[in-house]
Parts: sequence; C-alpha cells; structure tokens
Amino acid sequence: MNTIAFSYNPEEMVASCIISYNNLEFVGTAQCHPEDEEFASERTGCTIAELRARLKMLKYMKNGQLKPILEAFKHTMSCMKMSKHFNTRSYEARMIRRKIKQYETDLENIKKEIEICNNNLKTYIDGKDKIYKKLKQARSK
Repeated sequence: MNTIAFSYNPEEMVASCIISYNNLEFVGTAQCHPEDEEFASERTGCTIAELRARLKMLKYMKNGQLKPILEAFKHTMSCMKMSKHFNTRSYEARMIRRKIKQYETDLENIKKEIEICNNNLKTYIDGKDKIYKKLKQARSK
C-alpha cells in the first residue's frame, strides 16, 4: 500500500510529496516559477509534486522490478532450452512461458501508465500556464 505525505513551504513556494512503496520513498518537488509568484498555491504545488513522485515510483517499478524479473525468466527459459532433456511441453516450460507473457503484459501496462502520468503532468502545467497568462493580460489592460 502506498502512503503519501505532502509538505509546502509558503516562503520559498516549494511543495514536496513523498510516496512510500515497498519500504522505498519516492520524492517529487515543485517550485513556483518566479514569474508566477503572485499565483502560487499549495494545491497546485502539491499536485505537481505528487505527479512527479508517482512518475519516479512507476519508473522504479518498470526498471527496478519488472524488467529484471522478465529478463531472469527469459534467461531461465533459454538455459533450459540448451538441455538435451528439455521438453517444451513440460509443466515447468509452460509455467515459465506464462510468467514471461504475464510480465511482458505488466511491463506494457506500466509503460502506458508512465505515458499517461507524463501527459497528465504536462497538461496540468500547460493549463495552469495558460490561465496565468490570461490573468496577467487581463490585469495589464
């Protein structure tokens, strides 16, 4: 289970988010751009920090967990194939092929999740930027 903790420093306009996952901590931070200081908010900073921490966690899951396990299963299968006693229809061979397929699917799903999270972060920041530009234009008139 993930636990999430937020902190916000109003003087420095810096938000941070810590996501705990499997006894590891992933930290995301967000600092207000100097041009947007008048619009700084805790909610915006914490949202951006959380998305960044979530991205770090997903990338760890992909590169630190799924890829090594998948490579290990593929290596095991290739080593088994070298044996003169290897039977492609054996229970073990079928189970390893199923596990390989499962981890390949999990890897594709996590890649999609990373892409979605990247898009969400970009969309959120771009949306805030558009709003801030409109407000600045309206104030200058």
